[in-house]
Amino acid sequence: MLLDSEFDLVCKRLLDEWDDIVHWHKELINKDDLIAGTGYAIKNYPDRVKFAAHSFYRKYGRRGINVSI
Repeated sequence: MLLDSEFDLVCKRLLDEWDDIVHWHKELINKDDLIAGTGYAIKNYPDRVKFAAHSFYRKYGRRGINVSI
């Protein structure tokens, strides 16, 4: 599980490198989200993200597995 402090570091790095980042999901977030350290503004996740989340859940369920980036 990603700790809140680790998520904050990811958000800070994304914000610092925002202008150089090229990614097909970049439009889902904005600089204000990164400053706030949140992903709650995302309304419609792409199908590939939903599929990956469902696959992860099917494999690991609620076992509390540690996942790091």
